[in-house]
Amino acid sequence: MGGYKRLLLLSAGFQLTYSILEVIVAPMVYSYKSMIIVFVETSNSIFDKEITRVLIALYCSCYGFLMGLLTIQFYYRYLVAYESCSLIKTMMNFKIIIWFSIPFCCAFLWFFISYYLCHQTSQANENIRNIFLIDFDTNIDDVIFIGLYLYQKENDGIEHINIKSIIGIIIAIILNMSSMIAIVYFGWKCYWKISSKMLSGNSLQNQLFYALFLDCLIPIIVMHIPVVFLYFSCLLEIDFGNGTSCVSFLVALFPAISPFSPIFIVKNYRAAFINFICCSNKLKNQRGNIDN
Repeated sequence: MGGYKRLLLLSAGFQLTYSILEVIVAPMVYSYKSMIIVFVETSNSIFDKEITRVLIALYCSCYGFLMGLLTIQFYYRYLVAYESCSLIKTMMNFKIIIWFSIPFCCAFLWFFISYYLCHQTSQANENIRNIFLIDFDTNIDDVIFIGLYLYQKENDGIEHINIKSIIGIIIAIILNMSSMIAIVYFGWKCYWKISSKMLSGNSLQNQLFYALFLDCLIPIIVMHIPVVFLYFSCLLEIDFGNGTSCVSFLVALFPAISPFSPIFIVKNYRAAFINFICCSNKLKNQRGNIDN
C-alpha cells in the first residue's frame, strides 16, 4: 500500500491546491454559440491582468492534472488486481517520479491549451462586447478571459475558423477521451478480476467490489461526460450562457464526493464515520451543558 499511499498524498495535495486556486481566482464559465470562456472581472481580482490570466490558465490546468491522476490511480489498482509485482515496485523507489510526471504532463498540456491557444484577443473582445453588456452589464475591457472561440468575425464582418482554438479543442478532447477510456478499461479489468474471485460469504470483498464500481462511475458522470458534452455543444454552436457554470461546479464537486463511495458502501468505514459524527455531536452537547 506504500505506493498507493503516495498517490493519495499527491491527490490530497492537489485538492488543497485546487481549492486555494478556486478561492483566489473565483472564475466564471460562460458559453455563447461556438465560444466557451473562463473569465474573471478585474474588479474582483487583487492581481494585475497578466497574473490573473496565468492564474486562470493554472485553474484550467487542474482539470488536466486530475485526469492524469485518476488514470494512474486506476492503473495502479489494475496492477494490484493482476499481481504485477515488478511494476508495483516502481512505486517504491525513484521510478515513482515517472508515475507522478503523468498528471503534471497532462496539466502542462492543459495550461498550454489555455494560455497559448485560447488567449484573449482584441478581435474576440469585439465579438462578445455586446453580449457581456447585456448579460453581465460589464465592459469587456474590464474582463480577463481564456476561451475557445472556434469561429470569429474579422474586420471584414465574415466569420473565419480560429485554427488555434480548433487545435486546442482537438487536444482537449483527445486528453479527455483517453482518460475516460483508460478509467473504463482498467476499472472493468479490475471489476472482472475481482468478481471472478468473489466469495458469497466474503462480505468485505463484496463491499470493496461495489466501491470500486462506484469509484469508476463517479468521475465519468461528473467530470468526463459534462466536459465532452460542452465541447460538442461548442462545435454545434449551442450556447448555455451562465448555465455552463454547472460543469465547473461538477468538476469542483468531484474531489468532495469521491471519498464517500467507500465510506457509505464499506460497512466498517460507514460505522466509523457514523460514530465520528455521533461523537462530535455528543461533545458539542457536553460543552453546551458545561457552559450552561
